[in-house]
Amino acid sequence: MWNEPEADKFAEVAIQKKVPKEKIYIENKSTNTGDNFRFTKELMKKEGLDIKTCMVICRPYNKRRVQATFNKLMPEYEGIFVSENISFEDYFKRASNDEWIHVLVGDIQRMKVYVEYGWQEEVKVPDNVWKAYEELVELGYNKYIIK
Repeated sequence: MWNEPEADKFAEVAIQKKVPKEKIYIENKSTNTGDNFRFTKELMKKEGLDIKTCMVICRPYNKRRVQATFNKLMPEYEGIFVSENISFEDYFKRASNDEWIHVLVGDIQRMKVYVEYGWQEEVKVPDNVWKAYEELVELGYNKYIIK
C-alpha cells in the first residue's frame, strides 16, 4: 500500500497529531503480527522501557487473532485491544471486495495454523466459519493462505 513500513507512516501521523517525536519508538522490521510483537518486546527491553500495559491497535476483522498472538508472545504484559467500531457491512463497502475476501480467508486459516506453529494461543473457530473458509478456498480465494 505504501513505499515505506507502516510503523514509519504511523509515526508521521502521530507527529502531525503533536505526539512528541522523542516519545515514539518505531519497530519497522516486522512483516507479520508475531514478528511485530517479538521485535517490539526486544525494542522495549533494549530501550529500558518500564511498560506493563500495551495498547494494541488492530483491524476489526483480526482483533481476536491479534489478541491470541499477543497473549502467547507477550504474556508478561497486559494488553488493551482497540479497533475501529464499524459494522461488517460498512467495513466491507470500503474495501476492494475480492481482495478483502482473500485477506479474511487468510486470517481465518491463521487462527488455526498459528496455534500449531506456537505463535498464538488457541482460538475456537466455529464450525460454520471453518466451513465457509473451505468453501471460499475452493472458489479460489486463496491469495493469502499458507500453503
